[in-house]
Amino acid sequence: GEASDTALQEIDSRPISEPTSARELLKRPRMTLNTLRHLSGEHPIVAEIAEQVELDTLYEGYVLQQDRIVERARRQENSPIPIGFDFGKAQGLRTEAREKLEIMRPSTLGQAGRINGVTPADISVLMVYLKQMVQTETS
Repeated sequence: GEASDTALQEIDSRPISEPTSARELLKRPRMTLNTLRHLSGEHPIVAEIAEQVELDTLYEGYVLQQDRIVERARRQENSPIPIGFDFGKAQGLRTEAREKLEIMRPSTLGQAGRINGVTPADISVLMVYLKQMVQTETS
């Protein structure tokens, strides 16, 4: 209504033109949980709780992205490297990494990633190469 349009103008937020979830409204700049509660006619809530809900909502995408990175690392940790694997065939692997991998002979990507001088980029190259090997063998 008119009161909510005025409240939105006070925080330089555009009017609500269609049904919108509270979560989406909370992602708007300068929107707070208590402003949202005021718009809906509800009483303010404890500042600490409001702040936590606001932070959880604002950082939700970042947290999901971090969860995906952690999950990828977990899967990568146990990805096996075949015994006798020729690291020289993995094009794109840096010379230093190739030499260290040939000497250390890690059995998983997780072990390979902990070798001093093997970078995350080297692990990515290995991961792609190992995936291609598996696809070639199964087709």
